[in-house]
Amino acid sequence: DIDNENCRDITPGRNKKRNNNNGFSLRLYGTRFFLSAENMNWMIVTSNPITLIYDRIHKTTITTSEIFKGVWRMALLVNNNDEDNMLTEYASVYPVGAKVSWKFPSQSIGTLQFQYQTQSMTNADNDGANNDLLMLALPHHIRAFKSSDDPTTMRILQDANLGYGTIKGNLTAVVGSIWSYNYTLPSTITEEEEEMDAVRNLDESVKIIILDQVIEDVTHILPTLDENVYGFGKQVARLAQLVHIGHCLLQNNTNSSTTATKYQVLLDQATVSLHYFITSFLDGKNNDYLVYDKDFGGLITIDGLKDFMGDFGNGWYNDHHFHYGYYLYACALLGRWNTSFVEEYGYHVDTLRRDIAASDDQKKFPLARHKSWFDGHSFASGLFPFASGKSMESSSESINGYYGAYLWSNVYQQQQQQQQQD
Repeated sequence: DIDNENCRDITPGRNKKRNNNNGFSLRLYGTRFFLSAENMNWMIVTSNPITLIYDRIHKTTITTSEIFKGVWRMALLVNNNDEDNMLTEYASVYPVGAKVSWKFPSQSIGTLQFQYQTQSMTNADNDGANNDLLMLALPHHIRAFKSSDDPTTMRILQDANLGYGTIKGNLTAVVGSIWSYNYTLPSTITEEEEEMDAVRNLDESVKIIILDQVIEDVTHILPTLDENVYGFGKQVARLAQLVHIGHCLLQNNTNSSTTATKYQVLLDQATVSLHYFITSFLDGKNNDYLVYDKDFGGLITIDGLKDFMGDFGNGWYNDHHFHYGYYLYACALLGRWNTSFVEEYGYHVDTLRRDIAASDDQKKFPLARHKSWFDGHSFASGLFPFASGKSMESSSESINGYYGAYLWSNVYQQQQQQQQQD
């Protein structure tokens, strides 16, 4: 029920004679209203004066006297203190869109910027109004704001506790239409410099034990072309990783040339097998092949197209960065050992990469499909609705997906640069 005593007009300076009430209804006229219902307090601000009619009989509905054309803003008041004054002060400016951009001032710093497009309630009662945009920031935003070299783009109202909490922490009021902050980037992965030292220091007998196990494993649980896109991706990634381990060990092996040659021949055979499975997939020779979806701009499986629950919802863009990350990882490793694969299939693989990690200049795919720039991470749910909101589901597979995109981009870029030099 709506509280009969707490549905009132709080418009400053408004002629209260326009407010009428009788035994059946309460009529309020203005641009600012306070509403209490179900132990929750709400503030309503409108761009133009409006008449609200409260049903005093049923106590569950508020209607307007006529069709309203304008902007209606509604805020939950949590702390029951002075937050209503702050919300009123900034109520006239509201966001209608946003643009995200980024730059890299150095190899260790990435700068992310949100630029909000705003409009103003020009016809609203602007007594004490502020022309800045008031928004709410998550805890990781606040930490990044404080460490940023450019604090002039926004102002943190640290002492203004509006009381809004989320599963990611309390929200903090921020004033300003441009947010700019820095992320510290991980160092570039240089496997030869960092990880190979550990391989070199392994006892030679241990290397032989690992190589023997690798050679045995590459002949078991091989990919099958009738597997679904998720299972097939895991299978080729597993095979690629095993071959990669073998190559790393042989590069740092001091055993006899005969022993090394024996392992190299077997690994070369496994590499040929990997090449066959990956190229068969990219050529569409598998049962669950990929097709391009013009409506949403993406690569989906034929099974996912026929059945929205097929391939774990692939046709509705569920888990794409999980599925395709395995292929990008496998193709990146294969491209290290087989440059002709990159030359012949580079565009195919990069199209797969663009489905999950496209930049803003690649028109056939949306920008970073699964990424929520505001939350700072990805979501896996695609087009499926969830009453409790989207989920990440598997953070490890998300990391693997973008790691695969990173590895593949390095291999593909090196090949393109080499072509330009030649």
